[in-house]
Amino acid sequence: MKLFSAVLALYALQTEAFTGVSVSKTASSSTSLASSSWWDQGAGVYQKPSGAQPQAGAITRSGGQGRAIPPGAWHNFSPSGKTRVEGQSRRTWDFRDTNQEDVQLALTSSTGRPVKSQIELWVGPDWTPFTLKAYTEDGEKRPIQCVMGTRGKVAQVEVRNIAPYEFALDAEAMYAQGPIATLRKDVPNMSQGVYVEGGSVKQLPVSGDIEAVSVLLNTGTRQLNAQIEILNGPNNPKQVFEVFTNNGLLNSILVVFECPPGHGTSIRITNQATLEFPCHAYVTAA
Repeated sequence: MKLFSAVLALYALQTEAFTGVSVSKTASSSTSLASSSWWDQGAGVYQKPSGAQPQAGAITRSGGQGRAIPPGAWHNFSPSGKTRVEGQSRRTWDFRDTNQEDVQLALTSSTGRPVKSQIELWVGPDWTPFTLKAYTEDGEKRPIQCVMGTRGKVAQVEVRNIAPYEFALDAEAMYAQGPIATLRKDVPNMSQGVYVEGGSVKQLPVSGDIEAVSVLLNTGTRQLNAQIEILNGPNNPKQVFEVFTNNGLLNSILVVFECPPGHGTSIRITNQATLEFPCHAYVTAA
């Protein structure tokens, strides 16, 4: 005990000599961590101050942030546009209008089963400049919704159901109409982009009053190799998109997530490319 007191006294003298701040002993010969307002006095429990602001980067409707997609604009497919794709099979759609570029795609499951698919863009006989792998645990409550580009060329879009045979899906694809046709160009002007360096991960919490979130990924003509997830709870992905393209500007990708009511939802973006291939993520309330 005497040795401990001597060491503590020596530490106090050294601290006072180097910093000019006196270190005083409490009755229990220990220093207190409870001086900060972020700690509960006596218990050492982390507590947020009552006047704290929302977490930086959180997805909310504040700050003038509007809806990326007007209500009802997304679900404008014709009733006869659905195509059933059995497990372990595929379907293709032709897009031959070079005056249009953006393609709207939706994959659903009327029975609420998981949807696991791979989407490819074909340009010419043997060129696949864009590949998107998509998964959702419930194709009815959380449909796969995205907007992709054809680079203004004659192209085909393939949807491959890579789930077992029992897990069929309904697919719809068409040239984007109305406000959705310009979303990939408009969204960067609606929100401040998040810089995601190669090999890094960004996670943004979603406010409980948000019904849907849109995420746009692009790069400055470099390759894009990234993964977008919506989490509900700690490390519990409900829906996953994994995209690769050799040109993240011409083939930028916009995906839409349906968000359940309540808190605990977040968006996680992982740049799977190397350090020299960063990307920008634009996240808005959809």
